[in-house]
Amino acid sequence: MRIVHAGEGYAYLMNSVATHDDTSAPEMSLGDYYNANGTPPGRWFGQGLKGLGETTAIAGTVVVDEQMAALYGEGMHPDADARIDAGAELKDVQLGRTYPYFTGNDPVLEAVKKAEKSFRLEHGRRADSEERNRMAFKIAAPFYLEETGAIEAPERDVLAWLNEKKNRVKQPTSGVDLTFSPAKSVSLVWALGDDETRQTIEKIHQQAVEDTLKEVEEEFLFTRTGARSERVIKARGMIASTFMHYDTRAGDPDLHTHCLISNKVQAAPGQQGLDDDQADKWRSLDARYLLKNSARIGQRYQVKMAQA
Repeated sequence: MRIVHAGEGYAYLMNSVATHDDTSAPEMSLGDYYNANGTPPGRWFGQGLKGLGETTAIAGTVVVDEQMAALYGEGMHPDADARIDAGAELKDVQLGRTYPYFTGNDPVLEAVKKAEKSFRLEHGRRADSEERNRMAFKIAAPFYLEETGAIEAPERDVLAWLNEKKNRVKQPTSGVDLTFSPAKSVSLVWALGDDETRQTIEKIHQQAVEDTLKEVEEEFLFTRTGARSERVIKARGMIASTFMHYDTRAGDPDLHTHCLISNKVQAAPGQQGLDDDQADKWRSLDARYLLKNSARIGQRYQVKMAQA
């Protein structure tokens, strides 16, 4: 289990959120990482998706990079870009409070923050990944030259340098990544087996993950309410995306699934003291209960694998 951090500079925020993998390529976005060649596409999961209203983010459908950028990068509706194109305003696609962008008073990060804010005001929308990369490179290049003395440095180097600076500044939490991996012996049997064996193990693994996630929704998903957020209440369900991977970045067989749970949740309906409007309000996930029970969640998954 690992905490995932937000960032308005999604296109060049290259933090790996995996526990088994290492992504160091500066041009790789979070969506690129999860949708790496040779792995199945990510799929939406969770009861919390029902709170999004009319949406293309339906349980079981494929997750696309723009949706990940909006939800996990900025705390917006997964269909934020499409809704804005259809006439919605930024405030209409925000799921509760927007994630702040912390800079640690670093001048280059301050300049990027200012440029992205100006872009939003001018265009009334988020910059897409390509626009952000161009913006980030243009702004960061003079700072990079001043600090390193490197003339005409390639974009890759400049963005990696900028990303390194961004990673030094703690950003708000945008989600939690639960990674489910069977025993190494299972991955080896899966890797060395024939097609039928591999498909059978994958099916068992996928079912064990889904059953465990349903239990997580029922028992360990909470948020808070009250003037000082003093009251713990049940969350409606998770907005999550799941991604099955087949190996480590070193190439070793490692069947595993990431479940990236969004920090954005709603209160479960019918709770004492909450009317419908309060229940529909977007809140932050109280991740303490997931972190406290991470070992128990993992054990439940392993038991399901062993019993299948």
